[in-house]
This record gives sequence, structure tokens and C-alpha cells, in this order.
Amino acid sequence: MDLALFQSEDPQLKSEFVEKLRWACSNIGFFIIKGHGVTENCVNDAWNITKTYFDLPLYEKRKILLGLNGYLYGYSGLEKEALTRSLGKKSLPDLKESFCVGPYNIQWNCQKTIWPNKPHGFKQIWMQYYMAMEGLSNTLLRAFALALNLEELWFKDKTNYHASALRALNYPALPPPHKKNQLRAGEHTDYGTFTILKSDGPGLQVLNKKGKWIHVKNLPNTFVVNLGDLMKFWTSNFWVSTKHRVIATNSDYEQRRQSLAFFHNVNLDTIIKPLEVKADFSAPIQKHPILFGEFLHQKHKAATELSIRKVK
Repeated sequence: MDLALFQSEDPQLKSEFVEKLRWACSNIGFFIIKGHGVTENCVNDAWNITKTYFDLPLYEKRKILLGLNGYLYGYSGLEKEALTRSLGKKSLPDLKESFCVGPYNIQWNCQKTIWPNKPHGFKQIWMQYYMAMEGLSNTLLRAFALALNLEELWFKDKTNYHASALRALNYPALPPPHKKNQLRAGEHTDYGTFTILKSDGPGLQVLNKKGKWIHVKNLPNTFVVNLGDLMKFWTSNFWVSTKHRVIATNSDYEQRRQSLAFFHNVNLDTIIKPLEVKADFSAPIQKHPILFGEFLHQKHKAATELSIRKVK
């Protein structure tokens, strides 16, 4: 999908984009965008310095440790998360490591990001990428609003101090043997509004409505966007939050994989009241509003719980 069409001065092109977006959100929950306006330099700078970060010694990365004293952002090592557990299922931990930062516009109950000292320039480059994703998200939110037959700026006062997170993931090269059913990232859905993903190769799969895992194409100069659980709840299940995972064959495990994921979230103190979406569908209507901050915390806690035995 060409996002440049949405920003066109031609109302017909804009309307056609919104129609395609509405279909993708209600039927797939995933789509690929081009014409997004994010420069190659911005992406490449973030990509390269992230790779340099993951190449640092483990003791250096562990100086800012996610989960220490309840801290939500920072470094998480190999096999320290099992995303499938966020669905309430038992799972082996994921074969990935990550580094995550939170919002710079600290409000309400957001934690302040602690930045690593190495590599040099990391904060500046990541902030540039974060703000580029923030701008792209605002454009997508305008399109989402129109696709839901709402005012174009309907999401603005619900995201003016959003709790979005930028997370880099490194799937290191691992020699065999590997544990059976252990994936690079287990089956899961994302938690928030939507995710903007940049990756460097194959491995991402989406579960279609027929129960078959489909590979997501990795195209140059594009981003993969997928809806999260919040958007599904917000639209009374009219829009879908699709299960996905990252896999590798035995030979692929010997190839390193990296991705940058911008997890868009609304303001933590937003009360989410399900919309009365005007559509012909038979999904059950959500009735009870939720506080987004509590919803996000519960999902995150389930995925990072290290004891499989505690998962119901």
C-alpha cells in the first residue's frame, strides 16, 4: 500500500487508500507500506548502530537491564522472554535478545528511558528514528480514523503523550542442535494500537483465517504494519489482531536476523470504550471499557514471566 496516496491532494486517491486500509484491517491485520516518507539515511543509521550495540560484550549490554526493579525498558537477554505466554499458553523461551526504549514525552505513569553509553551516538540516532516513527504513526492514525468513519483527528487527544516503545531485536546465529518447538519468537499478538516493523530477512509468519502460517515478504524501502490487541478491542473485534511468529529452519539458525519494531501505544491513562463500528459482521461486541496502562502491563508481565510452571 502506497501511503503517499493518502497524503495526495486528490480526494479520490485518498478515498481509495482508506478503502484498501479498511479491508486489510478487518480481514488480515497486516499490510506493507511504501511511500512512507522516512528517509533511507534515518533507517540505515538506526539499523547500523543497533547492530553495533548488539555486538557489544554481554556485560556492557546488561548495564541497563529490562525488568530490574520493575524497570520496563532496557536490555533483555537470550531466552528471557516467551511471547506465546502472553496468550496464556506454555512455551519455551524465545531465541532472541532485545533492547527497548520508551517515550521521551514523559507523562502520567511512564518510566524514563535510561540510555546506554555505548556505542557513541546511540541516543541521538535512535531518537531520530523514534521521532520518524512517531510522525509516521500520526499519519496512519489519521487514515485509521477515516477507515472507521471517524473524524480524521479523532485519535489526536488520545495519543498526545503516548507510551509508544521502540524495540530492537537480535536473533543471533546459533549452531545446532536446537530444542524442539523453540522459535526465535513464539506465536503471539501485539498488545497496543499497531506495530511498525523493519527487518532484514525472512522468518516472519502470519496465521491466516484457515489456520495456515504464511510468510510475510521482506521488501526494500517498506515497513510491515500490523494491528495490536488494543485496536481489536477498540473496534469490537471488527478489526483483527493477527497471531504471528518468527521461525527459522536449522540452516537459517546459523544466519543472524535483526529487526526494529515501533510499538505504538496510546496514552496510558486512556479509557478505551469499544466503538460502535457500523459494519456487517458477526463478531461479539465488547462491552466493558479498559484502562490501557493496566492492559499493557498485564500483557508485558505475562510474556516476561520466566517460570513456565506459573503460566496457566
